[in-house]
Amino acid sequence: MSSAVIYDSGDVLVNYTIPGIGENVSLPFKEIDEFLRDELNLAIISGVSIGACSLLFILLLGILKNNYTKLKKSWLYHLNILICLVNVLRASCFINYLLSELASVSFTFTGVYNMASFANAEAANWFMLILYILIQMSLTFQIYIMFNTPNLKRWGYLVTALSILLALTSCTFQLYSVITQHLRYESTKKHLPQTYVQNILNDLQIILFTANICVMSLLLIFKLILAIRTRRYLGLKQFDSFHILLIMSTQTFIIPSVLLIVHFVKKDQNSTYVNFCFLLIILTLPLTSLWSQTENSIKHIKQAPSISFLSRESSNKSQQETLKNFGIVSSKFNSNISSQTSPSTLKDDDCSLVLEKSIESINSNNSGLTASLPKDIENLLSDNDDNIVSRQVTMLKTETRSVV
Repeated sequence: MSSAVIYDSGDVLVNYTIPGIGENVSLPFKEIDEFLRDELNLAIISGVSIGACSLLFILLLGILKNNYTKLKKSWLYHLNILICLVNVLRASCFINYLLSELASVSFTFTGVYNMASFANAEAANWFMLILYILIQMSLTFQIYIMFNTPNLKRWGYLVTALSILLALTSCTFQLYSVITQHLRYESTKKHLPQTYVQNILNDLQIILFTANICVMSLLLIFKLILAIRTRRYLGLKQFDSFHILLIMSTQTFIIPSVLLIVHFVKKDQNSTYVNFCFLLIILTLPLTSLWSQTENSIKHIKQAPSISFLSRESSNKSQQETLKNFGIVSSKFNSNISSQTSPSTLKDDDCSLVLEKSIESINSNNSGLTASLPKDIENLLSDNDDNIVSRQVTMLKTETRSVV
């Protein structure tokens, strides 16, 4: 009893003869399918890059127009705008290359050159080099900003110098890759045999770039941990779990770092992971720039409502606002206040004292309101003496209450 043999369509061989050589070549369909799949993935990522970076470019320009006085001297902000523009140009040139005959199946598997132009491919490679340099500049400047504090200035110089060294090395090997690709194009034009060897030098710029992104991610995550610890120590408003998750996913490069590591662990030969990671890095650069410049220090302690009692000014302000809610306007009091007065004691004010109008406004709305007044003001309002209201008040004492 014979069993039916199941064949895989990718295993079917394609036989063809290259003109001028007279040599028969055979290859399975699955190699052609894999080539087309890689080209399609690169085309999709390039199209998404053009759309996303164009929208981000317009958004950043709109923010710059509305806040020009604040952002006109922000070197890092202008650098992020330039990165978006360069990536749009690079992706556009790369799509033109994918649509040309140089990216076709016939040229790839036969090598027959029909004098097509390599201009789009050359432009895409050089724009990629410029993009490398700009991203490395942005990362290095962010590291400098993070360590630009008096107590960490020496460490900042050391880490910034190491970042500059790593960035220069990565850009140098990227330049080597661009030059190598240019030599391959020239040999193709001259119909010379190509001797392309896959070695570590071709991937070294990606390895160094991955190392730089991972180091930057660790520094941003470490800053987040310090920010949580500092805000808890100072009593500032704490980050909730959603806020921490949002910072981790969008402002620390953790997702591009993981994807780049997966690219090397899986030993993926195509550049789909790398191009997608570049897109994520470019889109999150403005957010990481904001996080790297965020300060969590004692300078912002006045903005913390939970420890407002440390500020004498805020306590006096809260007491004055309480009296204003009852319609009472304080006047100039004498300065001979005893040393036993608490931080909540009223101090001088520039407004005039009009107690008559205050009493009339309270009497018109006295539906149990006087029961919540301070004790001294309540005694004033309950006294029937017509001469109790005076134009000069020596001192008005209130109950000492701690502000929580």
